[in-house]
Amino acid sequence: MVNTFTVVANPALNHSSSVSTCDSFVWSVNNTVYYSSGTYTGTSVDTNGCLVNEELVLTILPNNSSSSTIAACDSYFWPVSQVHYTQSGSFQYTTINSSGCTEIHTLDLNILSGSSSNASVSSVQSYTWPCNGNTYTQSGVYTCMTTNALGCPDTQNLTLTIMPCNTQVSAPNVYACPGNAISLAGSPPGGLFRC
Repeated sequence: MVNTFTVVANPALNHSSSVSTCDSFVWSVNNTVYYSSGTYTGTSVDTNGCLVNEELVLTILPNNSSSSTIAACDSYFWPVSQVHYTQSGSFQYTTINSSGCTEIHTLDLNILSGSSSNASVSSVQSYTWPCNGNTYTQSGVYTCMTTNALGCPDTQNLTLTIMPCNTQVSAPNVYACPGNAISLAGSPPGGLFRC
């Protein structure tokens, strides 16, 4: 007696999956890491030992992590963290975007310094201040704003004393107007001198 067997081969199975994720995805079918959205294919074997054609429809969600290098004078307001910084350093702030993905923002900050100076000047009749090129004929306190070598504000303050002509003074500080006589006190006593 002859036994007859009929073998029926099952067709290969097809399986498709859709995945949305942040940053990257490891597909267990082929142990591959994917960083870009797309459609990927591979094969696997099911529990019955049958071949399965696998398809992966992958969506990598957007991640707008950022890194910034900033130089600022005196202080800096970082819109990302809503914080004012007054010292140099590296700062990080983590947020969750609308897709549910974590975003890491990095700020490398260099705080530069402004400067200021004070000067006292006595001058006869008038004085031209090199800071702003203005000529002053009256005593007073004046301020001039410039930019220092770092590009930050430089505040210069001038205390100015305007002295009239023919002021009687003692050496070593002698002020004179061209063509006018002044009295000089000396030892031994002197006379009148003309500049």
